[in-house]
Amino acid sequence: MGIIQNQSIKGSLFIYIGVIIGMLNTAILYPKMLTPSEVGLTGLLLTYSGLYSKFAALGLQSVITRMFSYFRDYENNHNGFVFIMTVVSLIGFVLFVILFLVFKQKIIADNIEKSALLVDYLFYIIPLTFFALMFIVLDDYYKVLYNATIGIYMEEFWMRIFKSVAILLFYFRIIDFPSFIFAFAVAASLPSVILAVKLILIGQLNFKPNLGFISKKLRKELISVGFFGIISSLSGVINVGIDKIMVNHFLGIGKTGVYTIAFFFGTLILIPSRTLTKIASAIIADAWKNEDHETVDRIYSKSSLNLFIISCLLFIGIWGNIHNIFKVLPEAYQSGRFVIFYIALSGVVQMATGVSRKLLYTSKYYALATYFFVFYAVILVITMYIFIPPYGIEGAALATLISTFIYAVLRYVFIYVKFKFQPYDYKYLIIAAITVGTYLLSEALPVLKSFLFDTIMRSLLMTVVFSSLVLLLKVSDEANDIFKRSLNKVLVFIRKDN
Repeated sequence: MGIIQNQSIKGSLFIYIGVIIGMLNTAILYPKMLTPSEVGLTGLLLTYSGLYSKFAALGLQSVITRMFSYFRDYENNHNGFVFIMTVVSLIGFVLFVILFLVFKQKIIADNIEKSALLVDYLFYIIPLTFFALMFIVLDDYYKVLYNATIGIYMEEFWMRIFKSVAILLFYFRIIDFPSFIFAFAVAASLPSVILAVKLILIGQLNFKPNLGFISKKLRKELISVGFFGIISSLSGVINVGIDKIMVNHFLGIGKTGVYTIAFFFGTLILIPSRTLTKIASAIIADAWKNEDHETVDRIYSKSSLNLFIISCLLFIGIWGNIHNIFKVLPEAYQSGRFVIFYIALSGVVQMATGVSRKLLYTSKYYALATYFFVFYAVILVITMYIFIPPYGIEGAALATLISTFIYAVLRYVFIYVKFKFQPYDYKYLIIAAITVGTYLLSEALPVLKSFLFDTIMRSLLMTVVFSSLVLLLKVSDEANDIFKRSLNKVLVFIRKDN
């Protein structure tokens, strides 16, 4: 767990710095400088490009995660694995462009009335999809090289810096709105270019093929994993941003802008899992290859417990300060309150499952894992259709929560039946009780006049109370270990200073 713990801490640090920048962008700059429709446009451009890049990847994410360990050889340029990634990516991108051009008029017809602004800037989707695809592939490649933090650093920190520059240029009237969208697109694309350059500099982006290395058995496995990866990707197309697309379809681009801003706050819950699941998936894949079930079970159990603890703290931190969040946002965004609640709660559910999804995708049951994901995508679409028309943007968030819970239970049952892995025990009830108790204590506090001071004091109280109870009750060995090591470092520093 050492490499997972270290990279998770390092990655989370980058993400939280990025979150501060993201808060500046999402809570202050975008709502105040752009109309809800313009905010909706930026969200939809990223959503569509993210959606199409999943399709264009043609299952590469599954192939990289599961199969790279068979190619790993630093001296021989990983036996031509980069060549395989490149060829598949280019084929996928060409297929996407063809399909996009074929269905372009249909997309325009569907959006011309409710989302005319999207139609005006639709052409940006092709280059944005190329760079999103490039980022997906290179980030996954970095992950299996045991560096899960660099992609997060690029995406969560530098991309947000670049976006801040773009919106500030627009705010000071240095550029007009069309130029802002261009700058926004460049900001979204730069992390992919930087990742590629860094891989070239460290000598890990060699395009020389080595097809002779691929045995008949390995080729069969690659095709099988790739095939089910494609099915998974097609389901992922539905999963990635389908909520924003369907909100846009039913309610228009303005409501999509409101949903986009609220969604950002809700997904803050998932921050700590991003680095952990990336690096853990590479280690789990190696463990499956070596038939080391004990390591897989340990990572599954520890990730579920510790991510649940962190998600509960973040949940009460967000919901306990919900009144302060909406003091910052303009009046037009007030309807997003329960979007934040449902999305944040779905994040807690997802975090409580730890690395279960990666565990299944890297196991011999990757085909069934794909079918589970297809089922999840279908449930998500069905619940969206059921809840969005009567409940609006809150319905989209509620559909996400329901679908996430069903998918989580399905994964848990399957893993327990097939592997007898059981990460859940009485400690989860203790954590839940601590969470409720801490939140109720914060609610008893009077609301201070200064929203900034109120946020700081309320957050500090919840963090201290929650963390102290978790440490005192010793529900997590990792939490106590990190606390002790941090305390020792502080004591050593104080002694040196004296």
